[in-house]
Amino acid sequence: MSEKARKLRRGFTTGSCVAAGAIAAYQALSGKMPSRVSLYLLNGETVSIPVTTGPDNFISVKKDAGDDPDVTDKAVIRTRLTFCSAEAAEKHDYIEPCGKSQIIIRGKSGVGLVTRPGLEVPVGKWAINPGPRRMLAENLLHAGFGEQKGETLLIEIEVANGEKIARRTLNPTLGVTGGISILGTTGIVEPYSNAAYIHTIKIHIKAAAAQGFDTVALTTGSRTMKNISRDLPDIQDDNCIRIGDFIADSLEAAAEDPSIKNAVIACMPGKVYKYACAHRITHAHKNRLEPGLMVKVLRKLGVAPATIEAVKKCDTVGEAMSKLTQDENTFLLHNLADIAYDNLRKWAPGVNIIIMLYNTAGNLILRKGTTSE
Repeated sequence: MSEKARKLRRGFTTGSCVAAGAIAAYQALSGKMPSRVSLYLLNGETVSIPVTTGPDNFISVKKDAGDDPDVTDKAVIRTRLTFCSAEAAEKHDYIEPCGKSQIIIRGKSGVGLVTRPGLEVPVGKWAINPGPRRMLAENLLHAGFGEQKGETLLIEIEVANGEKIARRTLNPTLGVTGGISILGTTGIVEPYSNAAYIHTIKIHIKAAAAQGFDTVALTTGSRTMKNISRDLPDIQDDNCIRIGDFIADSLEAAAEDPSIKNAVIACMPGKVYKYACAHRITHAHKNRLEPGLMVKVLRKLGVAPATIEAVKKCDTVGEAMSKLTQDENTFLLHNLADIAYDNLRKWAPGVNIIIMLYNTAGNLILRKGTTSE
């Protein structure tokens, strides 16, 4: 984000570990086992990741989270590739196109299985998110697989001590059983020192104001950053700021600069709910789902008591939304946006607040608020 932020070392995601292992395993099939592989990331960057041979023809990659050491830091993630028939896919697996051929992606020991709705992958599938699956396909295509028509490659993934590591994550709460999730939106883990990150946000806001911008876009992650850049052409790199979980600090910084008149917040339902609950920091480890406000809104709508009871047992907003009809979800999100809007304005008095709410597919669900002329 800035020279200050770059002093913190970036890392790579579990999804990058899997993709790096897959590339090494594919090269090993031709008898050329590398010690490092160049990995193409979803944000357009390339990184070099070390790989080693593991047991049973698996390739091992040790996750390096950089200066953001989460519970999966130093986890050993193994990947094995074998050619197979298209009929080899099992019910929990993913089948993804790869050039003229296809890949089957399968979790094994230490990889979680999704048992409850509301996440980015369906119930009954391995907890391997869309980003890592796409990264696998794109990197194998770069490596040469998929040039011939009709081939199928089975990719098996396991995580050493994954089930034990997962107990220290939110996976048990979210209904992901048996191991960790394979995650990654871009493939990179950005350093997450709170003080340094907030300081960097403030530098960005001041820089945007100094360049003559009266509007800043505050995005919660790389997906919402991409979405808002698409939907609001006036938003440029210099006034589009990734704030992560630090909504209150970001808005307070915007309000402190007299040049900033508008703040556009690009977020998803989980974040807007936490804004409605007035959480200054929205990290899941800081603030888990408290369904009280959601229940209050749904009772106002007249939702069936049985549905409300089901919502009370949910651990994510996405899971709660899966219990509701489309009309109920629309009512819920508009009401939450109204409440969130009032809270956000309190953190940034004098600044026009605009909420841009997106779903996981990147579609704009609603917009709340207007900019000054």
